[in-house]
Amino acid sequence: MIPNGHHRDGHSGPVAPGLSVTYSCEPGYLLIGEKTIYCLPSGVWNATVPKCKEALCDPLIKFPNGQVEEPSHLRIGAVMTFSCNKGYHLRGQASSTCVLATEGAVWTKIPICIAILCPPPPVIENGKHTGSSADDVPYGTKVLYKCNADPERGVKFNLIGESTIHCTSDREGNGVWSAAAPRCELSASSVQCLQPRVPNGYEISAQGPPYFYNATVVFRCNTGFTLKGSRQIRCSASGTWDPEAPICEKEASCESIEEQLQLPSDGSPVVPVNSSCQEGYQLTGHVYKLCWNPEAGNRFWFQKIALCKEANCNLPEFLIGAQNVSTKKIYNFGAIFTLKCDEGC
Repeated sequence: MIPNGHHRDGHSGPVAPGLSVTYSCEPGYLLIGEKTIYCLPSGVWNATVPKCKEALCDPLIKFPNGQVEEPSHLRIGAVMTFSCNKGYHLRGQASSTCVLATEGAVWTKIPICIAILCPPPPVIENGKHTGSSADDVPYGTKVLYKCNADPERGVKFNLIGESTIHCTSDREGNGVWSAAAPRCELSASSVQCLQPRVPNGYEISAQGPPYFYNATVVFRCNTGFTLKGSRQIRCSASGTWDPEAPICEKEASCESIEEQLQLPSDGSPVVPVNSSCQEGYQLTGHVYKLCWNPEAGNRFWFQKIALCKEANCNLPEFLIGAQNVSTKKIYNFGAIFTLKCDEGC
């Protein structure tokens, strides 16, 4: 027998040469030496009888960013517990046990302490904060919010909520912000503008109705009308539109403006190309009439017209030189002449 151990050989007395003895230790002890020894023909053992040594775990030298509650002993079954410093979260089991393994007494898996981080502070509309919106934020970091400068006279942004929030943690150790981000509200939030009216026009883009402060409206005119003024208007802090709503003016036409051409001195009528002349007149040549719209930014165009000239007939060639025929070579529309043949014809 050995202290804190025993052997399994089935022998109660001396051991004959060639036989062996196997040793084992009690729980909590580690066998030092050969587990099985043999009796040699010379009557001596081939190895020294082993010993049973109490198994002890090594003390934990350090535990970064945390504390360890050590047990009163380091024997098999001993348990130590862990906790993390403020701003750190325990990853893994909060305790470790001393167990016996092949290589000896060892601690079960040791946890670690990791830093608590919050996501980047929330961005708010019409305001800013003192933190970074690109990186995670360490535990305890404070962020100060403030609103943008007044957008115009008589209107300002009011901070609603806590101006300062800090990075903390929830019950699971996750990084969270101490409060929701504040918001910036306009003091003119109750300001409204009346619906703008543009006769002969319509809205193509609008933030309303109702039309609150800073709402915009974009207009377009009906066909045949030209927009005069600003195409886009905005509801100002005074409850009026800035600039004023535009107007849609009827486009000018050739018939409503002064004609820019020299009319025929003979008084011949001027007609559009696709028209026809009265009886006794025929279309001839063409000219262009200049048209413009001074309200549409020097908008010019041309209209093609033609002249109605009096219809004339030429004297037939076979009658030229005949007797009793007028010496006129051209006859007006409706003219009559008498033809007389020579004797013998």
